[in-house]
Amino acid sequence: MTCFRCAYCKAFQPVLDHLSMMFPGRIYSFDCSKNDIPVKGVLIEGYPTVYWFPSVTAASLDAGNSSRSGPIQYLGDRTVEEIQDFLLSKYDDVYSQIDPI
Repeated sequence: MTCFRCAYCKAFQPVLDHLSMMFPGRIYSFDCSKNDIPVKGVLIEGYPTVYWFPSVTAASLDAGNSSRSGPIQYLGDRTVEEIQDFLLSKYDDVYSQIDPI
């Protein structure tokens, strides 16, 4: 979750770009200054805020529930290496085959 005016978010953008190449179609940036947060369990107290969302259907998110656990906020260092380790610990086996940077 980012804010386009935030200097910290601008500095974090290269990390997001790199992770987006490593996890195609799985990394998204959401500008909270222009959009509401439509998901229960997401709390934004500062920017950038990083969450991992377990796989659920769009319909279950719209209904405010899922069969899996809710979003998990990432609280570690905002480096490619640390976030990659976090994501690999969460993803299914298919993503554990990604070569580390």
